[in-house]
Amino acid sequence: RGGKAHGRAARLGRRLAPVARVLAAAGDALRADLARLRARHMLIPENECIQKVGGGNWSYWTSLATERLWLPPSETDADGCSTATPGACALLREVGELDLDLDLGVAKEGEGTRGRTKGMKKRKKKRGRGRGRKTRLRVLRGAFSILEPGAHLQVHAAPSNTRLKLHVGLLTPRTTDGRPCAYLRVANTTEGWFEQNQVLFFDDSYEHEAWNVCDGPGMERAVFQLVFEHPDVPA
Repeated sequence: RGGKAHGRAARLGRRLAPVARVLAAAGDALRADLARLRARHMLIPENECIQKVGGGNWSYWTSLATERLWLPPSETDADGCSTATPGACALLREVGELDLDLDLGVAKEGEGTRGRTKGMKKRKKKRGRGRGRKTRLRVLRGAFSILEPGAHLQVHAAPSNTRLKLHVGLLTPRTTDGRPCAYLRVANTTEGWFEQNQVLFFDDSYEHEAWNVCDGPGMERAVFQLVFEHPDVPA
């Protein structure tokens, strides 16, 4: 799902439908992973400065992080994924093996998030040529993120648009009258977490924020986030 502000990323989102389906189908396995992490007290409190002071807590667990060494080898499988989260590891393997048509051709002037970065050289071929070329996502990170009631991750943005994100809702609390009380805003689009296994796609080089205004125990918002390299980044 995405709004007009997402521009090029919104069009790419439609081509990511196979990935979104895999994420949604993995909801039960990911919730089992989350329950295991909680039972073992493995969730890590996050103290990043974007967290609103005095609000609810924000915690996380990273299953896979290709950008940096995250866990010792004794706690990871052959792919470097956390053995504490087998459901997430199976999901990440499946996503990495999907053959996808992600070729959008040359970006128009001003299309996308904040323009193309230095690492994303403009393609010479005309728009539309090369359609049907299959490629695979380069997964950068897979992680669980939990916002307790009252938590607010204030407005922030990634320094470049070389990566994109998909979130799948694992715990999606609602008010007594059925309205969502946990939200994600990206640019001028705000999405509420209406149901479990709901998938949201966005480009985090837009300003974005997340908050949980739910009240009471058991009202945490939990998502699993899949971070992957933008397909326009040259191999």
